[in-house]
Amino acid sequence: MSLVYENLREGIMENWIDENCPESELTSRVLLAAIEVHRHLGPGLLESAYAACLCREFEVLGINFDRERLLPVSYKGLDLNCGYRMDIVVENRLVLELKCVDRILPIHEAQLLSIGIEN
Repeated sequence: MSLVYENLREGIMENWIDENCPESELTSRVLLAAIEVHRHLGPGLLESAYAACLCREFEVLGINFDRERLLPVSYKGLDLNCGYRMDIVVENRLVLELKCVDRILPIHEAQLLSIGIEN
């Protein structure tokens, strides 16, 4: 592991772990994996390439995930399969929506706010 990556890891772990938030350690591990993928691939690829490589990182790190999990739409008390899928669900607790864009637009934020997961 390079010194730059090690310093980055320490900084993320130091600044992102909040003892009051049980998900912060998982979020930090996911963020490190995403940075590792981007460090090796760089910008400009399709989301599917980043997703495949990120899932490989999760396998190496022993992080459980589901890729392209179906997300039914709840309509009048019925769950309807309308083709929505969550890109990656990590440890059944964290939803990742991958985007390969120059900037996040309001439509991207709306997609995230539309996701409602019941346990």
